[in-house]
Parts: sequence; structure tokens; C-alpha cells
Amino acid sequence: MSAISLLATCFYLIIGMPMHRFQVRIFGLCCISGVTVNIRRQDAEYVGKQADNYPDLCYNQAIITARRHDTLMTTDFYARLQAGTILCDGAMGTEIYARGFTFDQSLEMLNLTHPQLIKDIHRAYISAGADLIETNTFGANRIRQEEFGLGERVGEMAEAGVRLAIEARQEAGRPHVLVGASISTLGKRLRPYGSLSQETARLAYAESIEAMANAGADVLVFETYSDLDELLLAVHTARTLCDLPIIAHMTFAEDGHTALGHTPETVVSALKKAGVDVVGANCSVGPAGVFDVIKRMR
Repeated sequence: MSAISLLATCFYLIIGMPMHRFQVRIFGLCCISGVTVNIRRQDAEYVGKQADNYPDLCYNQAIITARRHDTLMTTDFYARLQAGTILCDGAMGTEIYARGFTFDQSLEMLNLTHPQLIKDIHRAYISAGADLIETNTFGANRIRQEEFGLGERVGEMAEAGVRLAIEARQEAGRPHVLVGASISTLGKRLRPYGSLSQETARLAYAESIEAMANAGADVLVFETYSDLDELLLAVHTARTLCDLPIIAHMTFAEDGHTALGHTPETVVSALKKAGVDVVGANCSVGPAGVFDVIKRMR
């Protein structure tokens, strides 16, 4: 398909902080793909209304036709953010699942065992019009991978995830598509809510982040966090290892709070102090709930 509709099912809405100024932007509509994605009618109607009420928070429609956005021939994330809206790709895990793989295995290991599969997914998103693609490294950390007996291969997975995304953009003829290194939670709670120590967590993050930074990622994307303390630890670890731009997303419940009770205002304040470049919400309660969170983040 040469022209594919981009359908909004779950929003990546961010607050950018370039030049130390808060600027509200949409970072992307997730999910976009070369396959048909369903959008709930009530969500589409809500987005349409918000486009009229909050034009600076959203596009004017929930369904956007595919287009190429290479007006700035650079992989400098800050320059691209200053220039305007950046459209991110969509879910990786569901695309892998749609191709016959199950979630009871390490999806990150596919970077090593099925590299062409991962590149094909990246290529589909690029063809659909994505300005930024995220690596297949969501769970590429030692704590999660030890569950599959693959803890010793985390560095390989992380490096391969970035390399495959870079190869995909080159093969697609769009070398200026941004590559975001996807980083998520360790899968176990930090003390005092769980058994994971701060030092163990720090070492796990350092191993993954260093591999992805050295492999050539353009930006680090921390996503789907419910514990602000863990996210801050991950961000601080990254800042000691590299100077890549940082995007940080948290998840929020229907009451507008994280699972541990943090408000959007608290999240923005803490992450700004930590030196995060972009703050946002992902995988929460759908577009309506995320819009409310973003309005409070402003």
C-alpha cells in the first residue's frame, strides 16, 4: 500500500522543554502501521472535539493520511523538535504478535534470531510516514531477560535493536528518520515496594543504556513507567553515561494519577529537575484521559 491511513489508538502526547521553555506538542499518534488498526468511535469523536478546543494539543483530525516529513535533513532531535510536530511509530510488540510470535518469550531476542522480521516492521512504519521509530528493546534489561535465561545476552540484544533500526531507515531511503532507543521498567519493584535494590537497578539500566548509546541511537525513550522513583533512577543513570536527548513517559490511571499516586504536575516538576528534554504520557486510559493529563502537565 503506497498511501496508508494513520489511525490514532493510543496517544504519545508530550511536553517539550527545548531552550528551557515548556512547549506543548504532539510527539506522535500510536499506533501507525501498514496494517489496518481499529479506533474506537468515541475516541475519534473526542479527538475531533479537542482539535477545536485545544488546537495546540492535537492535529485537526484523528485519522491522518500518510506523508513524509523530512523537511529538516538532520537526526538532531532538538532541531527537529523546535521545527514542529514529530510523528512517532506505533507498537512493536503487537506487530510481532500479529506475525505469529507469542508473548511468553523474549521479544527482544528476536533482534538476534529474526532480524529481518524486526527490520520489516520498522520499514512498514517508515513507509507509513513515521518520523521516529523506536527500537525493539522495550524489555532489553538483565532483570527481565533473566526470566528467559538470557540475562547474559542483554548487551547483544540492545546493540542489535539500535543497529536494525538504523539499517531499516537506510534501506528505506530515509536516513533522517530518528531512532529512539526504547527503554522500559525492569519488571520488578524497587524497595520499599519490592525487593529490587537501587544499585542492582542502576547496574541493569547502565548495561542496556550504554549498549544502545554506543550503537548510535538518536534519542532515549523511557516509556510506560508507573513508579516515578524508578524513572528518575533510570534517567540519572543515563545522564552519567551519555548526553543523548531524553524522552520520558509515565502511565496514568483514570483518576489522573500514576499507580503510586503521583500527579501530572509532580511528574513534570521532578523530570524537569532531572534534565529530561521531553515529558509525556503513554499507554494510559486512552486519548480522552491522556488529553486531560497533558493539560495538567502544561
